Amino acid sequence: MVRSMRYVLAIIGVGAGFILLMLYLLYGVQGYFRPGSKANPAAANVFEKTKTIEVTDYEFKPKTATVKFGDKVTWKNASTQSHTVTFRFISKNLYPGEVWSWTIDRDTFSPGENLYGCDFHRGKGMDGASLVVAE
Repeated sequence: MVRSMRYVLAIIGVGAGFILLMLYLLYGVQGYFRPGSKANPAAANVFEKTKTIEVTDYEFKPKTATVKFGDKVTWKNASTQSHTVTFRFISKNLYPGEVWSWTIDRDTFSPGENLYGCDFHRGKGMDGASLVVAE
């Protein structure tokens, strides 16, 4: 009786160990393919790019910036007046000295040219700025 109980416990232990090993392997494989994971350092670098666009009195510098999906764009208001950064359905008011960032995603941007501008100063040359999204 004691001997058969040892065999049952041994089988349960081996089965539990096998299940834990499979879960560990599955989690490790999943982590390898997940963008930004430590197991895939090349993918992690995709999300570390930042483009800075300076907002001056009546201009975005540079007026055109080329980015990729996953890049972060930062607008810095170097002007003495407020401006907006408006693209599609997003509009952010930037006060003098304020900084704002947005990560380029497929929900908001499409491949190719994406126009944006300042709602306050469209007639003064602050329209037609673009983010060109390269795939």
